[in-house]
Amino acid sequence: MTDSDLNSQPEEPPSNLKSPLALAISAILALIPVSSDPDPLSIQSVCARTFWAEKFARLAMDRVDADFEYLEPANGFSQPEFNVSTVPTMGRPHFHPEVPIQLESIFALILLSSYEHNHRGNVLKMRNRAGQAFIAAKSLRLHCLGEEEHIFAEAQRRAWWMTFYCMCQCSIVSHDGFSIIDEDDSSLDTPYPILTSDPDIWGLFISAEKALVATVRFTARFRSLLMNTHGTPIPKDFNRMQQLDQMISSLIANINALPPISTASDKLCSLTSQNLRLLTRIKLNR
Repeated sequence: MTDSDLNSQPEEPPSNLKSPLALAISAILALIPVSSDPDPLSIQSVCARTFWAEKFARLAMDRVDADFEYLEPANGFSQPEFNVSTVPTMGRPHFHPEVPIQLESIFALILLSSYEHNHRGNVLKMRNRAGQAFIAAKSLRLHCLGEEEHIFAEAQRRAWWMTFYCMCQCSIVSHDGFSIIDEDDSSLDTPYPILTSDPDIWGLFISAEKALVATVRFTARFRSLLMNTHGTPIPKDFNRMQQLDQMISSLIANINALPPISTASDKLCSLTSQNLRLLTRIKLNR
């Protein structure tokens, strides 16, 4: 990249990028150096990638806002009768044939939450994006789905549980134990996503995340108690500590007992399974 490239007026993004999900993915991909860049770590290259990432992220949020206006109950989409598989297409093609168009904003917000945390280090915006995704997902009743088998069922399950995971991450990263997700999540009936190569891994992955959130909540409370000059740890705190230790030990034993990943599934499914197993182990042993 030359000085003239940096000083020239940047081109606008392609006009066919109307999906908030496509724009959110573009924001993340824009941060990856291209193979033809002779000096990807130069100030010019980094600034150019950051410029485009920010531009795509802003456009994604604009598109999310536009989609949420369209999905307002006042426009004819009432809850809880709302059927996620029958909403009109909002005037644009699906980004993916098995993802209903009204879930694109939720997936986009999940990616943008990660973008704000991992690239910009902005925990407040991370939580804001995750919170928007969570509210939208609950308004679509993705948290209480049954055993649906239509073409969009897997996308619905993934949208909910990735939103749940994103909210948990916000609680963990902030180290304050705050979360709008209740510790008693018995009302969350949506089945876990399906990985034919590894049927149990999604349940273990989410359980590991719940264990981390519970640990953060405990340590936040315990730290607050110790900072109080009149407060001393009480037996129930140590009992809770033992319960958390037993919970995590049990989860580690469960993941160690998993059978080998099925080789009958496609390569992408197997790779997803491997990554989820690694993430789960990291969470349980951190």
